[in-house]
Amino acid sequence: PWFGSRRSGAKHGAWGAYRDATQRARQKGADVALLFHDDLLVDGDRCSVLLRMPGASQLLMPAEAESVPSVSAAALQGLVAPRCGLRRQQLLEAEEVLVVGSGVGLHRLSHVDGQPLNAGEDWGYRRCMAAMEATRESRWCSVEETIAAALVDGRRGWCWDVGADDQLMPFVAEELRKRALWGSAGSSQNAPDQLMLHSGGPVTDVASSSLLAGPPMLRFLAKQPQVDRTVPARSSPLQGQLPLLRSEETVPL
Repeated sequence: PWFGSRRSGAKHGAWGAYRDATQRARQKGADVALLFHDDLLVDGDRCSVLLRMPGASQLLMPAEAESVPSVSAAALQGLVAPRCGLRRQQLLEAEEVLVVGSGVGLHRLSHVDGQPLNAGEDWGYRRCMAAMEATRESRWCSVEETIAAALVDGRRGWCWDVGADDQLMPFVAEELRKRALWGSAGSSQNAPDQLMLHSGGPVTDVASSSLLAGPPMLRFLAKQPQVDRTVPARSSPLQGQLPLLRSEETVPL
């Protein structure tokens, strides 16, 4: 979506246009949709676009796509250089046009709007694939060690450095469910509740950790008291005033 030049590049949650573009592309027999603005290449619907121009040893990525850092592209450090002003014609002139992202993996584009692209040497593809495989191997975490750690005393906390692998926590949760160590299939001594706080996507200072809560042994149920009429607000959440109850009220637990 285009919010105007002053807000261009801002992080947003308006992903409807991206989903619509992906659906339209699939209806036309395409695998991905590319976003252009004033003939400039901006980004892919669920991937980053990389171009290798003739004679070049680096892949170019639209600088506009760096507004939200790509975890997959980060694994290609040294191979990718951001470049402003990549135009549609450069896709047709490039030796290779690649797309990379957790939603598509790594692929080489063969056509754009039905027009064939160069099908020369796959120098960039081979080096990108080697870099991604090296990153995957170096970030590997043993499932057996993770499950074994979950079997220890639940009062202790466990922390692993998994780098940019944002798929490990959902995988661990699924393995724990399969082994009846977590959730409704767990021990009859534990509550069936499941809590996972998953921090996926780009690693930033406010999104760097995921949390998987162990099987709870106690459950607290808090019920909101019924009110017969609407009480006018006496505080402003916008000003940081967030009282849960007025001083004269109590809630039974």
